Amino acid sequence: MDGVRAGAEPEINDIGYYRPTNGLVSYDGDVGYFDGIVRIGELSASDMQLIRRQTGSFTIDITTG
Repeated sequence: MDGVRAGAEPEINDIGYYRPTNGLVSYDGDVGYFDGIVRIGELSASDMQLIRRQTGSFTIDITTG
């Protein structure tokens, strides 16, 4: 995490790493600038629709391409 910005202003469908909790986060709305966020990628609109339709526990595999 050395050398990354202190925060980010994520866009809708972005994926981020939230340093304070070591959590992975995604955004389906505008949150503005947020300390502790490191943007690591984005989901397509169709991927976000699939996630929104889930009704129970599910697993997501994230790969680099």
